[in-house]
Amino acid sequence: MAETEMKPVERSPRPDWYSALILPLIMVAPIPILMIVIGATYKNQCPINDKIPIFLVVGGAVGVLRFLIWCLGVKLKAQEFANNHEGMHKKKIILLKSILDIFLFAWFICGTVWTVPIFPPDYDDPSSSEYCHRSVYLCAFLIGD
Repeated sequence: MAETEMKPVERSPRPDWYSALILPLIMVAPIPILMIVIGATYKNQCPINDKIPIFLVVGGAVGVLRFLIWCLGVKLKAQEFANNHEGMHKKKIILLKSILDIFLFAWFICGTVWTVPIFPPDYDDPSSSEYCHRSVYLCAFLIGD
């Protein structure tokens, strides 16, 4: 029986920045999902300002979209690096990320305007017009501000 020699698979080397960015981004990725879950779960539990749960859901959804576009950009960049050529999609990805970044910045300002002036809301009496569920408010205040 003849033995076949196994050759190692050749991989193109990754740029140094690639590994340095992956771990922090994986650690940050759950934050927009948390924003969506908290905002949707408690959407009617912040009568002092009903925009706060909406702020969380919209900000979280756009954050997830932004993260997915970043992942697509990394994948395309790796393919371009492996093939030693610039791709056509680079400018489109950069434009889309820039638009989302501008939106997220403006949305951050809206969230700040909605959350900071009511600090601290009433966390204890759901029948109060000053009430906001603790999880909703603190998520918006700490993550959004």
